[in-house]
Amino acid sequence: MKKTHSKLFYKIGEVCRITGIESHVLRYWESVFPRLKPVKSRGGQRIYTQEDLNLVQYIKELLHEKRFTIAGANARLEEEGWGNKEEMALFTDTQEAIKNTALNEIKIHLDEISRILDK
Repeated sequence: MKKTHSKLFYKIGEVCRITGIESHVLRYWESVFPRLKPVKSRGGQRIYTQEDLNLVQYIKELLHEKRFTIAGANARLEEEGWGNKEEMALFTDTQEAIKNTALNEIKIHLDEISRILDK
């Protein structure tokens, strides 16, 4: 069973440390696995969700442990529902909702800090 981490978002360096995958490999995987599309911040930094992290770990398992080819791993992901277009649209909507929720939480915390500093 994969360990679930408690953060909402992970930077590429954190994903690399957790999964043991180099950043250039993650960027390559984004180009060959349609399902792996982390949200990018305004500055262009990749922001991975827990779902992205789980997918990276599963892709690593398919490629490194089970010795699948890229095409074979993509086929397995498709079979398991990781790659169909309807799910991709839902995934994108979910990522956007998570992003908006996180931004709202940040705004609330900044407002609280502002009130404290104004006292």
